[in-house]
Amino acid sequence: MKLLLVSVLVFSIGLSLIKAQKTCIQKTPKLQFNGNLIGLKSKIDSVDQCLSLCTAQAGCKSINYLASSKVCHIMDMLLNTNDESQMRLYVKENADSTYVGVACPEDGKPLPPPVLPTAPPVGKPIPAGSCGQSGFDMRQNQRIVGGYEARPHSAPWIVSMSRIMGIHFCGGTLIRVNPKVDESDIFITAAHCVEDVSRNVTALFGAHNNEKPEEGTVAIPVAKIIPHPKYRMKAFNDIAIMKLVRPVKFGPWIQPACLPAAGEIVPEGTTSTIHGWGRSAEEGTSPPTLHQVSLPVITTQSCAAIFKKNDYPLVLNPEIMLCAAYPEGGKDTCQGDSGGPLVVKSSNGYVLQGVVSFGKGCARAGWPGVYARVSAQIDWINETIKSVSTVASG
Repeated sequence: MKLLLVSVLVFSIGLSLIKAQKTCIQKTPKLQFNGNLIGLKSKIDSVDQCLSLCTAQAGCKSINYLASSKVCHIMDMLLNTNDESQMRLYVKENADSTYVGVACPEDGKPLPPPVLPTAPPVGKPIPAGSCGQSGFDMRQNQRIVGGYEARPHSAPWIVSMSRIMGIHFCGGTLIRVNPKVDESDIFITAAHCVEDVSRNVTALFGAHNNEKPEEGTVAIPVAKIIPHPKYRMKAFNDIAIMKLVRPVKFGPWIQPACLPAAGEIVPEGTTSTIHGWGRSAEEGTSPPTLHQVSLPVITTQSCAAIFKKNDYPLVLNPEIMLCAAYPEGGKDTCQGDSGGPLVVKSSNGYVLQGVVSFGKGCARAGWPGVYARVSAQIDWINETIKSVSTVASG
């Protein structure tokens, strides 16, 4: 990345900013790093020395240490919400560098001791050839609306889809396409997510905070989008298959969900779990971290009666739709959760029973959320996988 020398940048920032951040500013010449103020130190022999300089002289936000040139880049304060992501990206593009996040102390208080990076958590072992398994226990009976932050990597089948500037727009679910191979080039999403999209979709696997991907997350472009041939009106047969340009390998953070049997019906009252990065309220914002909510499944017949009673323009089809909600509302999916998984735990693992499709607003009392019923599409899913997947026949 290009670094531009700035001679007296600190003094041009403004007195109010300097006062507010005075313990987080190193008053020396700076280098500019994608909008950040960076202190440059040479002849540093280790990341520990880089951290020591950071805490002793700067009170920094984070550092990058480049082993090959023995250079320590110190981030003194955040001038751009994307700065930390850029610092992490710099590390990914430089194999000999190390990124360390360091908290900036409150004015007048000592800095906490530096903490070196630790290896990513690996969770419990997952048997080869399995599906619907998680190495990290999933929180139960608990933003998605009215939900809470998921335990990181407890839903390893979740996919974050993005287009321009890596901004998340819909979810998806990774599935296994070959019982003998622990990788896949296929995931499932909602057809309405991609009805106006033909290219430039990237899928992020293994993510928890999709704005600050950790080491261990994998981003792969989508090669082909296959919506259900009978999809229409943003609701009916609202399911699509996404083919990756290359397979993603399964690991501690990346695992497939199980598929249901063809025609399988989820009993009324069954607890389902939904994950997503969607809005936390109908008119709210989307959190960067994965959230989850648990909802009881209701019969599609009673769900259809609710929509009909309220003069909703679509007639629900019980054969291809599934509903989940509390009558009083308060918990639901919302914009940004579309395409994501509704899973139900079975003796074999978590089964993808629904794909987030539509609803009337978000978490409104008396308005259930509607999901594409995956068990109704198993034949089409299997046929499509055979025709497009390079892993299925491997």
